[in-house]
Amino acid sequence: MTKPKIPVILAIDTSNYTTSAACSTPDRGYVSGGFLIRQEKQLLTVRAGERGLRQSDALFAHTCNLPPILERLLAALPDDTVISAVGCSTTPRRQEGSYMPCFLAGENAARGIAAALRVPYYTFSHQEGHIAAAAYSAVYAPDGTPIPSEDAADTSLERTPFLAFHVSGGTTDLLRVVPEKGRYEITMLGTSLDLHAGQAIDRIGVMLGLPFPCGPALEALAKTYTGKLPAPKICVRGCDCNLSGLENLAQKMHLAGSPDNEVAAFVFTFLEKTLSNMTENALAEYPGHHVLYAGGVMSNQLMRHSLSRFCSSRGSRAFFAAPAFLPIMRSVHPCSPAAHFCMIRISYERKIRRYHPKKSRSRAFTEATAEKTCLLSDALEPTHLATVSHPALYPFVCTCQPVRHTAAARIRTSVC
Repeated sequence: MTKPKIPVILAIDTSNYTTSAACSTPDRGYVSGGFLIRQEKQLLTVRAGERGLRQSDALFAHTCNLPPILERLLAALPDDTVISAVGCSTTPRRQEGSYMPCFLAGENAARGIAAALRVPYYTFSHQEGHIAAAAYSAVYAPDGTPIPSEDAADTSLERTPFLAFHVSGGTTDLLRVVPEKGRYEITMLGTSLDLHAGQAIDRIGVMLGLPFPCGPALEALAKTYTGKLPAPKICVRGCDCNLSGLENLAQKMHLAGSPDNEVAAFVFTFLEKTLSNMTENALAEYPGHHVLYAGGVMSNQLMRHSLSRFCSSRGSRAFFAAPAFLPIMRSVHPCSPAAHFCMIRISYERKIRRYHPKKSRSRAFTEATAEKTCLLSDALEPTHLATVSHPALYPFVCTCQPVRHTAAARIRTSVC
């Protein structure tokens, strides 16, 4: 008797400025998904002195990065595994008009792989992935082992609403998140009305001659400053903020001859005070909520300590993504936000089929699943398959177990 293969999820994310792909198992709790098997990722190259990439250049770089990344990832998978679903982040946020061309590289590759393997294809937003990865790392270590209960988030982070910050180069968003049926219902409470936190960090870092992306180097520089800092004059109205003033103040300090490490320390003090003020205003409206801080900027240890103390003083708890789950950090086994949100979705749908078989066969469930699942084998053009026509995929195409498709799985559009 042939031993059944272990199903794994393949997930891809091609946001600025990292190309990443990961494989993980689908089954673990309500929201947390499974555990990571392996991830491969590569930062996009930005020339010295530049403050980023044009979208056309980022799309081209992702397209070039994906084949070798997928080759390394799939070649390293155990022989007793088989890809059972493919997920991909296709937009920055889940809202109308949220679009960046760089996501097309991952979307095309993911659709092609799902079509070739005849497995479900799931789409979601980059922001949802960040929240899912941060929520996962508040409960589980990168290798999937539970964090000791006294250090981990309790189950309310998985089952009841919480506040979340997504702080990166393209967002400084304050959100209310409601876990619901294997996905997140997200309400925007506030955002930056001009410059985003990651943009400010990179612009100031480039001004100081640091390599892009500048977050880690700017933090290392800030840690060397031990003097007194000028009081930051932040601008927060309700749950919204303005950060363009930070760039202007840092430029003035630099031109006035302030040491580079003082400027760096001032940047993170300014951002921490801004986020603390936004947190306080949100907690006044939603008392007792936990606060989850996600996004590349929140890898900063200086701000983490201050925000943790602040939330504790307000009767709340602060949680952060482990460094391995953040896009700008490198580790032996980093985990893709895309992989974790895909785990959430598949975990929920499998739970429904396992414990509520009648519901899984109902028309309502089928229609709901149709919005999330598709097979696109006859809708793809040959160019979409170019990024997946490498030898590492052949064993999976040949050995993949037959998949029982519902009518919903044959829908040619995917709305997530």
